[in-house]
Amino acid sequence: MRKDVIAVSVAVLLLAFLLYLSMSGDRVFDWTPTFAHDDDEPFGCELFDKMATATMPKGYAFFNGTSDEFFNSEKGLRTLLLVGENLDLYERNAERLDSFVRKGNKLMLVCHVYLPMDNPKLPWTNFLLENRDYSYFSTKVLERSLRGEIEPDTLNCGNRFRVSADMPLVTVFLNNHLKGFTPTCWLENSPQSGNNSVSAKMRVGRGEVYIVTTPLLFTNYGVLDRQVARFLNFQMEQVADLPVVRMPMGRFSSFVPQTSGGEETENRSPLYVMLERPPLRWAIYTLLAAVLLFMFFTARRRQRRIPVVERPANRNLEFVRLLGTIYYRRHDHLDLLRKKYTYFAEELRRTLLLDIDDRQNDAANIRLLAQKTGMEEEDVKATLTLVRDHVDNGNVGEKELLLCIDKINEIIKHL
Repeated sequence: MRKDVIAVSVAVLLLAFLLYLSMSGDRVFDWTPTFAHDDDEPFGCELFDKMATATMPKGYAFFNGTSDEFFNSEKGLRTLLLVGENLDLYERNAERLDSFVRKGNKLMLVCHVYLPMDNPKLPWTNFLLENRDYSYFSTKVLERSLRGEIEPDTLNCGNRFRVSADMPLVTVFLNNHLKGFTPTCWLENSPQSGNNSVSAKMRVGRGEVYIVTTPLLFTNYGVLDRQVARFLNFQMEQVADLPVVRMPMGRFSSFVPQTSGGEETENRSPLYVMLERPPLRWAIYTLLAAVLLFMFFTARRRQRRIPVVERPANRNLEFVRLLGTIYYRRHDHLDLLRKKYTYFAEELRRTLLLDIDDRQNDAANIRLLAQKTGMEEEDVKATLTLVRDHVDNGNVGEKELLLCIDKINEIIKHL
């Protein structure tokens, strides 16, 4: 039991040590873009959604349902915000979005890659996003930009103000054939045209469509950067006159299943959070290994040794020999002969129903005893006469005692 307590104590101390290391060490960020509503990593949208909820004058909400559920929920005029890396509209959703905007709603598409649909009925869907450097995006390039080794891009936000943004995050531009689109933000060293524009807008019916090519800025990283926060404020104030609803980009893409779970539904249980971090993950593995060892060494079935059951010893013979030795050492031959004769008479009474003490029928008894033992009547009569004489007269020596006992044993042996 003491060894088990020591093993469990060591496992608990090791777990506490690993927890201390995980809490005291530097955090390793995951730079994979998720745009998830509850992701606090740099390219998640938890802080962005909180900031928008607190600042949008008409309200801001995150909708995690399907596109069908969104279009079926008529709640007046709204702004639909779609943020993601890739957008590949399929015909049905494009037509529904077009009808949605023409009613007076607004649509803001924030993505890196989009291929035109070539649909003359939907002119605003025929734009093209040129993916120049983003396909080579890496965290090392971003770290160099953050350290100042690479000059950031200077964006002109509608001739109102300029902001600086990291180059790897804004090097995707709209093409220069944006028929009907008006650029709203572009690089400072480029003319106000479709070339190198990072955002543009277009009037569609009674509503408006906005295209923004910087989805990585609409994240927690962008909210925490002062320069980028001004850029986000510029983009969001264009749609702030209506309630804003943000949805996952995948709800409207043709290559993502239209389910209610969607691409941004994540398991944020405590176990998931612990397994996501290597120190905590190894702490759990160590604890599980300790529990398995504990169960293996202590929870197994304990067996006691089963002693070999020996056959009980017959102590009657020893007891008889002991008594005989006591009588023999006392030299009380008469008493020992009387007890032997009493035992002999009781044995005949029990086995043959013969009472040899009934001397009136002595002849018949001797005859019956001779028949049962197969001995001669004279031998049986002589034995009884010899034993009775010594018992009645009381004159018994050692030789006489041994002779009488041998005679009695001979009769008992023939029964």
